Amino acid sequence: MPKQLDGFVQRLALLEAEQQWDAVVDACQQWLIVYPNNSYHPYANQVHKHLIHALIEQGSLEAAFSAYQLVRQDRKAPAISAGELLCCVVVRNEALRLPYFLAYYRQKGVTRFLIVDNGSTDETLAYLLAQADVYVWSSTYSFKAANFGAAWFELLLQRYGIGHWVLLVDADELLYYPGCEQTSLLQLCDELRRQDVKAYRAILLDMYSDKAIRETHYTKGEDFLSVCPYFDRRYYHVQALFQDPHMNQIGYSGGVRRRVFGGTQWSYCLNKVPLLYYSPACVLTGGQHATNYPSDKISSDRGCVLHFKFFSSFLSYAATEAIRQEHAGDALEYRHYAAAIADEQALTLYDPAQSLRFQDSHQLIELGIMQRQPADDNPQESRTKLLMRRTQITAYIKLAETWFVKGDLQRVLAYYEKIIELDPQCLPAYLRLAYILQENGRFVEARSYAVQALTLAPDNIPLQNMADNLAATLAGRACDRLVKANGITRVNDVSIALGHYDD
Repeated sequence: MPKQLDGFVQRLALLEAEQQWDAVVDACQQWLIVYPNNSYHPYANQVHKHLIHALIEQGSLEAAFSAYQLVRQDRKAPAISAGELLCCVVVRNEALRLPYFLAYYRQKGVTRFLIVDNGSTDETLAYLLAQADVYVWSSTYSFKAANFGAAWFELLLQRYGIGHWVLLVDADELLYYPGCEQTSLLQLCDELRRQDVKAYRAILLDMYSDKAIRETHYTKGEDFLSVCPYFDRRYYHVQALFQDPHMNQIGYSGGVRRRVFGGTQWSYCLNKVPLLYYSPACVLTGGQHATNYPSDKISSDRGCVLHFKFFSSFLSYAATEAIRQEHAGDALEYRHYAAAIADEQALTLYDPAQSLRFQDSHQLIELGIMQRQPADDNPQESRTKLLMRRTQITAYIKLAETWFVKGDLQRVLAYYEKIIELDPQCLPAYLRLAYILQENGRFVEARSYAVQALTLAPDNIPLQNMADNLAATLAGRACDRLVKANGITRVNDVSIALGHYDD
């Protein structure tokens, strides 16, 4: 943790302990001027939480609502009963998608929708106000200054969501999970309770048609999948330990958007935590890509959020959002979208070599996109062992990274090797060992771990490149030694060195 952040956190803790709420509000607001959301700094999630808590202590929950310009639009008296599943959404000009979106989640068991309209200019607000199970707020506050809507959700759930399972999705997202065709979200929540977990993770899977984006016409009320039934078989490009303050899950990025629109290796985050049990200790994150719940409270099962961004309306939407710059990184991804569409008017995401037609949840399990733990004869004993192992792994990761900061390489390596002993399938441990050993010039060991990681993630292109580069480095060093020892000068003579990597 950087010293300036460490000092800020300690100062907040001291001010809160002394109940100096005015000072906490001021400190948080000053910090958020520089780092308004988690694309600027991952600690922004916690700062918004501290600010909301201080505003409530300073005045009232209504004062916190006012600070984030959150205004109730409907006149319905909330009648939320214990055990009801809530759904929180931020919308802007989503009149096209909302009818099917609401119908899908109603059919899955959602009984109350808490929706924030962020400056719609179409009929979105009027449509929402006509829905009996939808409670509506509006805000003209900046979406990115509200931590991409997470701060608004925090306020709504402080008032209505404590002790409830909550679905946090966008209007173009449908949550799928193993067996979802036969089971409701309420049944999924019951299963998560039996697992004694608080959060359900998912992979974001971009869906598209076999036509050009501009020709992918969607009619209000249609099943999203009837228009965009395709996705990439290679659903991610990069897999590594998720780099957020909690370090409690593997991160994924890339997919079809990386293939078509380019970007860096970390562009297009595919991690989602769309379903969680809300409590005052829960910290909501911008984009809902992460959670502060420890790894032993995150389900080992994994769902999939089907993402329906690429209807024909996306062309004007991308151009508008690129100008508004309200999304992560000042809408860098949207600028990529707008530029690519401007360059190729008939742009399509479909590729016969890459695209698969969606079938059902079982298909997503077979492809490894979704995960479901097998049934066990003694689930309680297995669950206890799993929790103990995951808790131990989390502790070892924190210890390893602490010693890494202190420069004690041997202890770092020892802790990551202990993690592999506990879980031979722990890809982040192999990756971290490979990178650390490579940086320290221990290429033989680094390549060994990179090769082992490749057996777990054979389609990970950056990992393949790393293994190849290490092999080339070792081959080059072997050749150099032969040249130096024997005076070899011809290429054919040094080729025998390619199989000898002893350092």
